[in-house]
This record gives sequence, C-alpha cells and structure tokens, in this order.
Amino acid sequence: MTKKALIIMGLFVLIAACGPHALEFNIRFQAVDGLKAGAPVVHAGQPIGAVKQVTYTNKGDFLVAVSIEEAFKHVATHDSFFFIAGSTADNPKRIAVLPGQADAAPIEADQTIDGVTHWAAKLRQMQARLEDQFGRLADEFESVWSELAGISESDQIKRLERKLDEMIARLGTLSDAVKQKLKTDILPKLERQVEELRKKLESMGRGKEIAPLEKKIQRISEELRVY
Repeated sequence: MTKKALIIMGLFVLIAACGPHALEFNIRFQAVDGLKAGAPVVHAGQPIGAVKQVTYTNKGDFLVAVSIEEAFKHVATHDSFFFIAGSTADNPKRIAVLPGQADAAPIEADQTIDGVTHWAAKLRQMQARLEDQFGRLADEFESVWSELAGISESDQIKRLERKLDEMIARLGTLSDAVKQKLKTDILPKLERQVEELRKKLESMGRGKEIAPLEKKIQRISEELRVY
C-alpha cells in the first residue's frame, strides 16, 4: 500500500475510530521509533483504528493511546500482538496487529496492554506458518486413513505407496519444526497402520507385498532421525 493510500484510509478510519462506540485503550512500548498521533492501526493491511496520543512516561517507556473502530473490536484481544511497523517514506509508521486465539479475552476500554517488538511479531508469523504447514500435512493423512477404509488390501498398498512417495519428495521442503511434528505425531500412526496391514496380509499368505511400504517408512524414519 502506498503512503498516500495509507494516509487517506487512515484519515477515514481515524474519523470512524473516534465514534461513540470505538474501543479505546493504551499500549505500552519501550520505544516508538517516531510513531505519532494520527498514525493508523492496521490489521491485514487494512486500517482498523488510529493512534490518538503518544506519551513518554516517568518509567522511561511510552504509552500509546489507540482507538479501534467498532467493527474491528474482535481483533483486539489479550492474545493479539501489537507492534510498530513501517520505516520508510512509502511505508510510514503505524501499529500493526496480529490476532491471537479467537476465544481470547477481549481488551476492555481504558486497559493498558504491552506491545511487542517487530521481531516478536515476526516470530509469531513464522510459528503460524509452521502450524498451518503441519495442519495441512496432518489433514492429508487423515484423508488417507479415511480412504483406506473399505478398499482392498492391494489398493491400500497402492494408496500408501503414493502418499509415502509424496512425503519423501517433500521432506526437503519442510521446516525442522514440521519434521519434528511429523516424526512424533504422523509417523507413529503411519507405522501402526502399515503394521496392521502387514499382519492381515501375512494371514492371507501375502506378507511379502508389504515390503515396499516398510522400506519407504524406514527411509523416512532415517531422514527424521536427527529431529
């Protein structure tokens, strides 16, 4: 978003945020890096409120009074991260918000909360991406477990082989944190599934058919051993 567009949108939100139903509270920062009254409060690139006042306290920190537009009060919770962003002429200073858990306690009027640094906010964003990456991976395997029900043993082997081949191909793209979760949460369940299939095939005199799956799982296990 350009500086001009951000300023124009910020002015509209500042007017709305000063309405009778706006949520007003304070954010404590150790440094404000040039943040001034009138700067927008932004969520997902969209202004949702404005800075009303920046005060230096006798404790050596800053209290930033903000007003959040009524329609966006749900973003302001005690699990949300408020941090100062922007550092160039085309990217002016503002307060950005990273929402937390949806069921977190809302911030009440006139409360004072602690802001976080830009790096702390980046860390949360990284954590959210990792959780999303692992969530999608877990969902994929939950779908596989559902697909295996009611199909023949031969088709189960084919489905699992395809999914294991996909996993092996993607291992290099996964973060260390996701690999750790894969090792502790998904792989054990996969091993149990293959073990049950092996026992069933052995009872039918077809135990050798499971060997390719076991080799692929062993390869994945070795890749994840350091995590």
